[in-house]
Order: sequence, then C-alpha cells, then structure tokens
Amino acid sequence: MADMIALSWDSAWLGLINRKPNRAGALAFTRILVMPTVSYIVLLCAWGMVSRGLNEISVNFFLVIWLALGVAADLYFGLSARARLDTQFRTIVSEGFKRKSPSEPITKPTPALVEAQ
Repeated sequence: MADMIALSWDSAWLGLINRKPNRAGALAFTRILVMPTVSYIVLLCAWGMVSRGLNEISVNFFLVIWLALGVAADLYFGLSARARLDTQFRTIVSEGFKRKSPSEPITKPTPALVEAQ
C-alpha cells in the first residue's frame, strides 16, 4: 500500500514538472521500486562477500532490511512530492515550472571567451 501511495504522489509531481510528462511514471517507478531493490541486492552481495559463508543472521533480518529500504524510499520521495504539490501546485499550474532551456545564454562568460574579446 505504501508503494502505491508514494507512486501516486511522486508520479503526480513528476508529471507536473517534467517537460515530457509521459516519462513521469517510469521515473517514479524507478525511484520508488527499483532503487530500493537494487540497494538491497547490493547489500546482499556485500554481505555475501564479507561473511565468507557464515550464516549467523536469519532470513527475517534480511526481510526487515528490504522492508526498511522500501519504506524509506516511500517516505522520502512520496512525502516530499506531496509537500511540493501542497505548496507549489497553484503556482506551477498558473506560471509553469521554471526550467533552464538549452537555448539560454551562459550567464557567466568563460575565460576563453573573455581573452578572445
């Protein structure tokens, strides 16, 4: 349930601020579901290399780690997206999200350009 709620808030926020809103779902899916799973696999591999075959820790410990990583991602991304939607929704809808377009000039001249002038 926590994943679904976090996915809905994060997808709504990302769909609102991205140039290509159809990518918002994939990005939210990656942040909420893929990142904790990859982190868990990395931790398992690291534990396997460090433990050298010692099976002192039970399977329940690894289950708790997996759940903690998932809930941490849900809380971080889901709650931050919800807070941003609560505070910035009207502003973004009326004014648009301020993005730097690729055609904007560089505000600070580079040293090579200064010497050439």
